[in-house]
Amino acid sequence: MDVVSALTICGGAARRPALARLGIDDAALRRAVRAGVLQPDRGLYALPTADPGHVALLRRRQLLTCLSAAPFHRLWTVGPAAAVHVHHGGARRPTGK
Repeated sequence: MDVVSALTICGGAARRPALARLGIDDAALRRAVRAGVLQPDRGLYALPTADPGHVALLRRRQLLTCLSAAPFHRLWTVGPAAAVHVHHGGARRPTGK
């Protein structure tokens, strides 16, 4: 699989670990960047047509969840989400005290 195909599968933008799971190596990423794939942040790659909102979420290491993620997965919903639902992998959890 090439980098553009992998990024397309990931919605137009992805972090390096997600691309590695799809079989993309560092050399392929360097070639893709020279050919026009964007690198908006270290370890983040995007197609020029990627949704800026999706790229911004990945920059903050967030993932769409719940109703907000439904359109990405082509799931039917009654209506759009009132607020954006995200998961932040690096969020600190409050202590129990």
